[in-house]
Amino acid sequence: MTQPDDQLLASLFDEARSENVEPSDDLLTRVLADADECQPKASSVSAAKASFWDRLLSGVGGWPALSGVTAAGVAGLWIGLTPPDVVDDWVANAMGNTTSVSFVDDFAGFDEVTLDG
Repeated sequence: MTQPDDQLLASLFDEARSENVEPSDDLLTRVLADADECQPKASSVSAAKASFWDRLLSGVGGWPALSGVTAAGVAGLWIGLTPPDVVDDWVANAMGNTTSVSFVDDFAGFDEVTLDG
């Protein structure tokens, strides 16, 4: 059943390929005129050259991004100059050194407080 349909389509495609259709000159003129209207027009005012700082600011992402980078830099500097005690332990463990913590001195008199008597 599909064979006659395939032959019909093949004959229609062959007929369409044999026709040589050229667009009219009027159509081409209208298409090119429409394309000229869609093109962006050059501005008559030349933009001033941006300064180094303006280009740097726009490269970072503007003021919101620059404030985030500044906050991260200040936090990193603060943590780097005055690290918490936990960081010392982490670094010691990462480098293979061990540290020990003794609570015996802190609770030396604890057993006397807990005695009944």
